Amino acid sequence: MPGAVYEQVVLKNEKAAAALRFLGAREVSGDEIAGYRERVRMEEEAYQIEFAAALDKMSKE
Repeated sequence: MPGAVYEQVVLKNEKAAAALRFLGAREVSGDEIAGYRERVRMEEEAYQIEFAAALDKMSKE
């Protein structure tokens, strides 16, 4: 089964780097983090179920 997905951004030139700007930041509470982790867990579980179903369907064709 596929694992976690990570994104990486590469700036290819100085013009791209110059276009970046800081938009803001905020502190996130422990409760918010726990809620986000639970949401991700649920989404990952649903994805794995759908992925397994798609593989099963492909193997039967």
